[in-house]
This record gives sequence, C-alpha cells and structure tokens, in this order.
Amino acid sequence: MDDNFNKIKYLGKRDIIRKRLKYPYFKYFGNISESAILTLSNNFHNTPPTLDSAVKLRKAQLSDDLNQVTGEDVINYSQHDIQTHLDGTEYIEHNFTVLREEFQHVYEEVAYMLQSPLYRMRYATIKNNDELRYHIDQPGKDRFTVVVQGEQIMHMKTEDDVVVKQLMNPGELWYLNSNWEHKVENTGPGQRLALLGCFDYNQK
Repeated sequence: MDDNFNKIKYLGKRDIIRKRLKYPYFKYFGNISESAILTLSNNFHNTPPTLDSAVKLRKAQLSDDLNQVTGEDVINYSQHDIQTHLDGTEYIEHNFTVLREEFQHVYEEVAYMLQSPLYRMRYATIKNNDELRYHIDQPGKDRFTVVVQGEQIMHMKTEDDVVVKQLMNPGELWYLNSNWEHKVENTGPGQRLALLGCFDYNQK
C-alpha cells in the first residue's frame, strides 16, 4: 500500500515537470454561451460545499513538499462539486464523473469546445479583495477555468520566479497550466464565482 502510494506521488512529480515543458501557460478557447452562464449562476446555491474532496485529492496525489496549501490559504475560498465521485472507484479526478442533470448542457458545450470529456466540474469562490495563494495542482488531469461572476487575474510563477499574468473575464474558457506555481487574485468588486474542471489537453 505504502509503496504504491509513494509511486503515485513520484509519477506525479514527473508529470508536473513534463507538462510544464510541453504545454503553454494559458490558452483561450473562446466564450461559453449566455445560456451556460445563466445555468451556472442560477444553480450555484443548490450545490453543497465540498472543499474536503479537494483536500483529499491533493493529499492522495501530491508529495508533502508540493502540497503546501494550508487552512489559512483557503479561509476565504470554497468549492462546490458539480461532478461527484463514482462510488467504488479510485479517488482520482478521472472518476469524478457523476453529473448533476441540470448541468448537462453546460458539460456538453464545454466538452465540445475543449474536445475532451470533462471530469470533476466544480464551482470555486474567492471573496472580494482576496486571493487563493500560490500552489500547484495534482497533475493527473489538465485544468480549465471559466469566470461566471466577477473577474480574476491568474498569476503563473515560471522559471527563475518570473510571474506571467492573465486577466480572465466572465464567460471566457481558459486552459491553465496548473503544474506551475500559480495564484488567483479576485479583482472584481464582489465575490468571484468560477467554473473549474479537468480534461485531457490536446494541442492539435
């Protein structure tokens, strides 16, 4: 059990390095529809907070030196799962496939734009005048983000601590190379609400 656990974390480190070199920092895929934004806005309050699942996934797949997110880092941050874990399967993003019915058309639209199945779609909030501090995400799947309400600036810390910044406005669908250290700054006047999720990035 321990050997397998350590192997997963070692492979995770290797994947992080590979994806840093292979993929861009960000990629814009277009804007999702007003209908999708409306569905996401209207149904946020119907989804329970599930930050515990994010913590569990990080601990299972990242070594301690990479998993440096603490309770203080997420005090003004929350997540609400849209796709939940399929019972009886390994606890990884790939198996967060149980989709709430009201989000089916959002799933289909975003999956078409990214040309990939989606995994672990979820809401994420950051309170106004706040940020989610620098961290690295587990590398099993690639990440996308769409701001639903508000706006955000993504800060990507690359080679030699050079920081690349990208403003993301409501409705814009972005790939995020979260294998680099990155933080998310809420630059809007109120709470930032975003759609996050995992997919398989295809460079073609």
